[in-house]
Amino acid sequence: MDKSFFLTNFCKNPNQKNSFLLYCDLLFERQKKLNLVSSSSLENVWSRHFIDSAQIIKYILPYKNFSGLIDIGSGAGFPGLVISLLGVNPVYLIESNRHKAAFLSDVIKITGSSAKVLNVKIEKVILPDFNIVISRAFASLHKLFTILEKKGVANVRCIFPKGISYNHEIKETKKKWDIKFSTHDSITNSNSKIVIVESFQRVT
Repeated sequence: MDKSFFLTNFCKNPNQKNSFLLYCDLLFERQKKLNLVSSSSLENVWSRHFIDSAQIIKYILPYKNFSGLIDIGSGAGFPGLVISLLGVNPVYLIESNRHKAAFLSDVIKITGSSAKVLNVKIEKVILPDFNIVISRAFASLHKLFTILEKKGVANVRCIFPKGISYNHEIKETKKKWDIKFSTHDSITNSNSKIVIVESFQRVT
Protein backbone atom coordinates (compact mmCIF):
# COMPACT_ATOMS: atom_id res chain seq x y z
CA MET A 1 0.00 0.00 0.00
CA ASP A 2 1.38 3.37 -0.99
CA LYS A 3 0.57 6.99 -1.69
CA SER A 4 -1.57 6.10 -4.69
CA PHE A 5 -3.66 3.68 -2.63
CA PHE A 6 -4.22 6.31 0.05
CA LEU A 7 -5.14 9.14 -2.33
CA THR A 8 -7.48 6.88 -4.32
CA ASN A 9 -9.23 5.10 -1.46
CA PHE A 10 -9.50 7.75 1.23
CA CYS A 11 -9.53 11.17 -0.41
CA LYS A 12 -12.86 12.45 -1.74
CA ASN A 13 -11.62 15.38 -3.80
CA PRO A 14 -8.49 17.13 -5.16
CA ASN A 15 -8.37 19.50 -2.18
CA GLN A 16 -8.01 16.62 0.24
CA LYS A 17 -5.32 15.03 -1.92
CA ASN A 18 -3.38 18.29 -2.04
CA SER A 19 -3.69 18.72 1.73
CA PHE A 20 -2.14 15.33 2.39
CA LEU A 21 0.69 15.93 -0.06
CA LEU A 22 1.49 19.20 1.74
CA TYR A 23 1.28 17.39 5.08
CA CYS A 24 3.70 14.69 3.95
CA ASP A 25 6.15 17.22 2.51
CA LEU A 26 6.23 19.16 5.78
CA LEU A 27 6.66 15.95 7.75
CA PHE A 28 9.81 15.08 5.79
CA GLU A 29 11.09 18.65 6.08
CA ARG A 30 10.63 18.90 9.85
CA GLN A 31 11.81 15.35 10.53
CA LYS A 32 15.34 16.55 9.76
CA LYS A 33 15.28 18.66 12.95
CA LEU A 34 12.56 17.07 15.05
CA ASN A 35 11.93 13.47 16.08
CA LEU A 36 8.35 13.49 14.84
CA VAL A 37 8.16 9.80 13.89
CA SER A 38 10.56 6.89 13.74
CA SER A 39 13.02 7.64 10.95
CA SER A 40 12.83 4.08 9.66
CA SER A 41 9.05 4.41 9.23
CA LEU A 42 9.51 7.16 6.64
CA GLU A 43 10.49 4.52 4.09
CA ASN A 44 6.85 3.40 4.09
CA VAL A 45 5.29 6.60 5.40
CA TRP A 46 2.00 6.29 3.51
CA SER A 47 1.30 2.77 4.77
CA ARG A 48 2.81 3.10 8.27
CA HIS A 49 1.23 6.43 9.11
CA PHE A 50 -1.33 7.82 6.69
CA ILE A 51 -3.18 4.63 5.72
CA ASP A 52 -2.80 3.16 9.20
CA SER A 53 -4.48 6.28 10.60
CA ALA A 54 -7.14 6.71 7.93
CA GLN A 55 -8.46 3.15 8.22
CA ILE A 56 -10.12 3.91 11.57
CA ILE A 57 -12.46 6.51 10.08
CA LYS A 58 -15.09 3.87 9.37
CA TYR A 59 -15.41 3.35 13.13
CA ILE A 60 -15.92 7.08 13.68
CA LEU A 61 -18.48 8.02 11.05
CA PRO A 62 -21.31 7.40 11.05
CA TYR A 63 -21.56 7.46 14.84
CA LYS A 64 -24.75 8.34 16.64
CA ASN A 65 -24.83 11.76 18.29
CA PHE A 66 -21.18 12.49 17.40
CA SER A 67 -20.09 15.54 19.40
CA GLY A 68 -16.34 15.59 18.98
CA LEU A 69 -13.13 13.59 19.02
CA ILE A 70 -9.95 13.85 21.07
CA ASP A 71 -6.62 12.34 20.05
CA ILE A 72 -4.46 11.67 23.12
CA GLY A 73 -0.75 12.09 22.44
CA SER A 74 -1.24 13.14 18.84
CA GLY A 75 2.47 13.41 18.06
CA ALA A 76 2.86 14.19 14.37
CA GLY A 77 -0.90 13.98 13.87
CA PHE A 78 -1.40 10.25 13.52
CA PRO A 79 -4.23 9.46 13.65
CA GLY A 80 -6.05 12.64 14.73
CA LEU A 81 -4.93 15.13 12.11
CA VAL A 82 -5.44 12.58 9.33
CA ILE A 83 -9.00 12.02 10.55
CA SER A 84 -9.60 15.78 10.61
CA LEU A 85 -8.37 16.22 7.05
CA LEU A 86 -10.73 13.45 5.94
CA GLY A 87 -13.65 15.59 7.08
CA VAL A 88 -14.33 14.80 10.73
CA ASN A 89 -15.09 17.86 12.87
CA PRO A 90 -14.50 18.81 15.65
CA VAL A 91 -11.16 17.13 16.33
CA TYR A 92 -8.87 18.09 19.23
CA LEU A 93 -5.21 17.10 19.12
CA ILE A 94 -3.75 16.78 22.62
CA GLU A 95 0.04 17.01 22.46
CA SER A 96 2.25 18.16 25.34
CA ASN A 97 5.50 18.44 23.34
CA ARG A 98 5.72 22.04 22.13
CA HIS A 99 7.74 21.22 19.02
CA LYS A 100 5.26 18.58 17.89
CA ALA A 101 2.37 20.89 18.78
CA ALA A 102 3.96 23.63 16.65
CA PHE A 103 4.29 21.17 13.77
CA LEU A 104 0.62 20.25 14.08
CA SER A 105 -0.36 23.93 14.05
CA ASP A 106 1.71 24.52 10.92
CA VAL A 107 0.10 21.58 9.10
CA ILE A 108 -3.32 22.89 10.10
CA LYS A 109 -2.40 26.30 8.75
CA ILE A 110 -1.21 25.12 5.34
CA THR A 111 -3.98 22.56 4.84
CA GLY A 112 -6.95 24.46 6.23
CA SER A 113 -7.78 21.68 8.68
CA SER A 114 -10.38 22.56 11.33
CA ALA A 115 -8.54 20.60 14.04
CA LYS A 116 -7.56 22.34 17.26
CA VAL A 117 -4.23 21.76 19.02
CA LEU A 118 -4.19 21.56 22.82
CA ASN A 119 -0.53 21.92 23.84
CA VAL A 120 -0.84 20.52 27.35
CA LYS A 121 -0.55 17.19 29.13
CA ILE A 122 -3.74 15.14 29.00
CA GLU A 123 -3.78 15.07 32.82
CA LYS A 124 -4.07 18.87 32.92
CA VAL A 125 -6.16 19.63 29.85
CA ILE A 126 -9.60 21.19 30.09
CA LEU A 127 -11.51 18.76 27.95
CA PRO A 128 -13.89 19.99 25.25
CA ASP A 129 -17.17 18.28 24.39
CA PHE A 130 -16.47 14.87 22.79
CA ASN A 131 -17.67 11.28 22.74
CA ILE A 132 -14.91 9.53 20.80
CA VAL A 133 -11.34 9.03 22.00
CA ILE A 134 -8.52 7.87 19.75
CA SER A 135 -4.88 7.24 20.56
CA ARG A 136 -2.08 5.51 18.71
CA ALA A 137 1.22 4.39 20.24
CA PHE A 138 0.82 6.69 23.26
CA ALA A 139 0.16 4.41 26.22
CA SER A 140 -1.18 1.05 27.34
CA LEU A 141 -4.91 0.44 27.62
CA HIS A 142 -4.61 0.47 31.41
CA LYS A 143 -2.91 3.86 31.43
CA LEU A 144 -5.38 5.31 28.93
CA PHE A 145 -8.36 4.14 30.99
CA THR A 146 -6.73 5.47 34.17
CA ILE A 147 -6.25 8.88 32.58
CA LEU A 148 -9.84 9.00 31.35
CA GLU A 149 -11.16 7.81 34.72
CA LYS A 150 -9.30 10.58 36.55
CA LYS A 151 -10.74 13.12 34.11
CA GLY A 152 -14.23 11.84 34.87
CA VAL A 153 -14.72 10.55 31.35
CA ALA A 154 -17.32 7.84 30.75
CA ASN A 155 -19.78 6.79 28.07
CA VAL A 156 -17.36 7.38 25.19
CA ARG A 157 -16.17 5.17 22.35
CA CYS A 158 -12.43 4.49 22.46
CA ILE A 159 -10.58 3.54 19.28
CA PHE A 160 -7.03 2.36 19.90
CA PRO A 161 -4.85 0.87 17.13
CA LYS A 162 -2.58 -1.73 18.74
CA GLY A 163 0.42 -3.73 17.58
CA ILE A 164 1.50 -7.35 17.79
CA SER A 165 1.20 -7.55 21.59
CA TYR A 166 -2.45 -6.45 21.61
CA ASN A 167 -3.72 -9.80 22.92
CA HIS A 168 -1.40 -9.76 25.93
CA GLU A 169 -2.28 -6.13 26.61
CA ILE A 170 -5.99 -6.88 26.58
CA LYS A 171 -5.47 -9.85 28.90
CA GLU A 172 -3.54 -7.72 31.39
CA THR A 173 -6.07 -4.90 31.14
CA LYS A 174 -8.99 -7.19 31.97
CA LYS A 175 -7.36 -7.97 35.34
CA LYS A 176 -8.08 -4.39 36.40
CA TRP A 177 -10.89 -3.25 34.12
CA ASP A 178 -14.27 -4.55 33.06
CA ILE A 179 -14.36 -3.63 29.37
CA LYS A 180 -16.83 -4.09 26.57
CA PHE A 181 -14.68 -4.27 23.47
CA SER A 182 -14.18 -5.67 19.99
CA THR A 183 -11.09 -6.14 17.85
CA HIS A 184 -10.82 -5.51 14.12
CA ASP A 185 -8.15 -6.39 11.58
CA SER A 186 -5.70 -3.74 10.47
CA ILE A 187 -5.30 -3.39 6.72
CA THR A 188 -1.65 -2.34 7.09
CA ASN A 189 -0.35 -5.12 9.34
CA SER A 190 -1.77 -8.62 9.75
CA ASN A 191 -0.34 -8.80 13.29
CA SER A 192 -2.05 -5.60 14.45
CA LYS A 193 -5.61 -4.91 15.57
CA ILE A 194 -7.88 -1.94 16.06
CA VAL A 195 -9.33 -2.22 19.55
CA ILE A 196 -12.70 -0.53 20.01
CA VAL A 197 -13.92 -0.10 23.57
CA GLU A 198 -17.54 0.86 24.13
CA SER A 199 -17.35 0.94 27.94
CA PHE A 200 -14.76 0.56 30.69
CA GLN A 201 -15.06 0.35 34.46
CA ARG A 202 -12.44 -0.41 37.04
CA VAL A 203 -12.82 -3.82 38.70
CA THR A 204 -13.62 -3.35 42.38
